[in-house]
Amino acid sequence: QGQHPTGPMHVQVWHEGECYTLHCGSGQQRVAWIARVAAQRFGSGGVWCPSDKEVGRPKEYIPGRVFSHPDGEEIDGEATIVSLQEAEGEEGSELAFSVELRDAPGKFLPSLAAKGSEDSVVLPKNSKAAISYQVTREEGGFVVRRTPAPVPEVHEGYSFEEVYGQVDISDIAEWCNNEAERIKREEKSRKESKRKDDPDVTDVGNDKKDDPDKKVEVTVVACDDMVMTAIRNVLSNNFAELVDIFRHYATERQVKDGEPDQVELAISLNSLAKFVRTCRLSSETCSFFEIQRVAVRPEKLLITPEEEFPLGLYEADFRLPEFFEALIRISHLKGFGLKALCDKLNKLIHTQVLPYATGDDDDPIREMIQRPAVQEALRRKKQDDRNKDDLRRFYTKRIRLERIHENPPKARSINLLEFIQCLIKSEQLDEAEPLLTRAAVKDIWLLTLSFDVSPDLVSEEDQTLEVALSEFEEILARCVLQKNKVAEDNLPQQTATFLNKFLRHNQ
Repeated sequence: QGQHPTGPMHVQVWHEGECYTLHCGSGQQRVAWIARVAAQRFGSGGVWCPSDKEVGRPKEYIPGRVFSHPDGEEIDGEATIVSLQEAEGEEGSELAFSVELRDAPGKFLPSLAAKGSEDSVVLPKNSKAAISYQVTREEGGFVVRRTPAPVPEVHEGYSFEEVYGQVDISDIAEWCNNEAERIKREEKSRKESKRKDDPDVTDVGNDKKDDPDKKVEVTVVACDDMVMTAIRNVLSNNFAELVDIFRHYATERQVKDGEPDQVELAISLNSLAKFVRTCRLSSETCSFFEIQRVAVRPEKLLITPEEEFPLGLYEADFRLPEFFEALIRISHLKGFGLKALCDKLNKLIHTQVLPYATGDDDDPIREMIQRPAVQEALRRKKQDDRNKDDLRRFYTKRIRLERIHENPPKARSINLLEFIQCLIKSEQLDEAEPLLTRAAVKDIWLLTLSFDVSPDLVSEEDQTLEVALSEFEEILARCVLQKNKVAEDNLPQQTATFLNKFLRHNQ
């Protein structure tokens, strides 16, 4: 693991007797950065100290102290890593540090949730999580701090070790490792090519004249031991809060391949949609369709010889291990401009899950549509075997799992324009208010999405806004309510009638 001045740097970081490799690019970071990364990945509160606020602050603001290893000499936090490498004076020499984190990271240190809190303070709506948050007004504005609670090994009957042992993100780790290796190869090739063009250049990696625009951008780091340990640490630090959030959204279901009377808690796709909506995880560039697609293991998206449909899109549910796994997968999707998977997960949990989860907005119509009788009508469970999966067939014909590079990007499921055309074909679109007009369909479409979109920015010919099957079912039920103005008791029957006609003309 020697250092190479012409390539990306890495150093050894020792913490509580374990040695980890920390990738640091060109090495221009200050030593205080090592303490901040260690606190974020290993600290009990997932502390994040923004680098732009470290300058001029007292040392107590930094969440730890950094020492040379193994001699134990404390290192100035203002020194850069590359300057320490240069002081060693030996090519291929190895830098090693030990980090001592502060015992109380919640004491006068902002958590990740505090980033940007000078303008907007967001407290958790989860009452149990909110206990550990404190808001104070200081010179720079409001500051949110979190005091970590003791981490229980077992909470509400769930053992962290047992739950985490069932989490499998090997496909993501493999992708990160391959991508990091590809970036390394491309950068090495670029530098070798530059040396051939200019033999006088001896240190391409540190040459100030090196054109930064031509450098290969490092967008991901490998999932090494440090990253994987940090992922485990982030989940264990917030285990009790995440279990409480899981129990809020989960319902009982029969244990798969178990006895008829065996039940367990799991989050359905409809409840996952509520969680995504409440935590504000989706957006115009990250739809619930996309979140649902990445939240399950890739093999669940494949259509097997035994199944007609990709069950990962239609019948996936999430026990606690799959819920933890989904959080990691969603954080990998969103990225947040960060490179390490553990940092992405840390930010997701502290800035979107803990502050917002369980603070669901009430929607009486959505709750009405989720009732078993309406869901049976939408899924045609009372139809004969030939017709019961017609809606899935209709939807499956109109989806593609991978995005094709288009400008603007088109929806990978049925879109608004196509849906309106289907309503016209089945003679279910009306021309006059207050019935099911084009404008009303557009309003229903936007109302159902798990994120807010300004109606002025979307036309009735839109082909970009995609919907998951659960969202499409809700759109159909809302269309029934808009068209027929039915009473609640008649909604299942009217939904079945509407759907029969819709599918008969659009198969």
